[in-house]
Amino acid sequence: MKDFYNSLSIIIPTYQPEEYLKECIDSINNQIDGDLFIKEILIVLNGQKDFYIERIMSYSENNKKIKILYSEPAGVSSARNLGLKESKGEYILFIDDDDFISQDFIRGLYAKFKTLNQKFNSIIVSDFRNYNDLTGEISKDYVSFAYEKCQKEDHFNLLKFRGFLSSVCGKLFPIEMVKGI
Repeated sequence: MKDFYNSLSIIIPTYQPEEYLKECIDSINNQIDGDLFIKEILIVLNGQKDFYIERIMSYSENNKKIKILYSEPAGVSSARNLGLKESKGEYILFIDDDDFISQDFIRGLYAKFKTLNQKFNSIIVSDFRNYNDLTGEISKDYVSFAYEKCQKEDHFNLLKFRGFLSSVCGKLFPIEMVKGI
């Protein structure tokens, strides 16, 4: 298995993106050590192309690692599948267009990767937080609650803790684990 350096493909599906997509891209561009790890950022527009493609291009003009793709069939699954098909990285990270990540997010994923001694045959899961735009309040996400409950159990039951696995976002996958599925 290759090391983590320059091997991460980030896939961002988007549909009629608003200003939040710029925040998402900015949070990726501002990663500590991001240039060391990120091979490419694939933004996949699905749905209406006119107007939105220009917006995405304006958000991404300062990062040469960004590639813009268009998925004819609308839907987040179609967009993610196209991103997977076109990705060149050894590892995949899905981020939704209305999410933003902390400045040390990718560094934290790498630290976890290193603790596994590069025997990377599993999924690395990040912590999630909800941010309320109106109040500025930060709270735990349902995935965080499900993970905490999972950690308290003696035996992991996939059906009982499926909420923890219900989203692909914020999880780092080896490409072999998800490509072609």
